[in-house]
Amino acid sequence: MNAFRLSTAGVSDATQIHTHMCYSEFNDVIRVIEKMDADVVSIESARSGSELLEGSRSTATPTRSGGCL
Repeated sequence: MNAFRLSTAGVSDATQIHTHMCYSEFNDVIRVIEKMDADVVSIESARSGSELLEGSRSTATPTRSGGCL
């Protein structure tokens, strides 16, 4: 997370930061992903079914999530 935030620290407020992650135990690291402060985080969860969506419902931050096939 620290490297991500350092590499994006100098960008303009008008710049939208996107990141993509795949194949991990996301529910174990979801709090760290939130702290990255990216504008858009796309997470590949094809192998975990709806487990990630279930875990994201328990977060306290005002984020939106959705699944796709």
